[in-house]
Amino acid sequence: MPVIEVKLYDTRVTEESVPKMIEALTDALHESSGAAKERIHVIVQAACRRSTGVKEASPGRNAEARLSAGFVGETSGCSQTTDTRRSV
Repeated sequence: MPVIEVKLYDTRVTEESVPKMIEALTDALHESSGAAKERIHVIVQAACRRSTGVKEASPGRNAEARLSAGFVGETSGCSQTTDTRRSV
């Protein structure tokens, strides 16, 4: 059972975008590996931007952690929806 896991910011995970992603990723894996489409599972997870961070390196200085927005662990106002569907 091939599995594709996708994690995107919650603003990119919509009712319209998820089926398109599942279809495109299923087709790509089927075409490139020969896996049967009915056996491919695609899992799309929404991540809240406010609970993520990015580590950046500044020239000539040590790398510093920079938060994308808000505080790590804070999820208020963010969708925690996970959409898992089996592509057929």
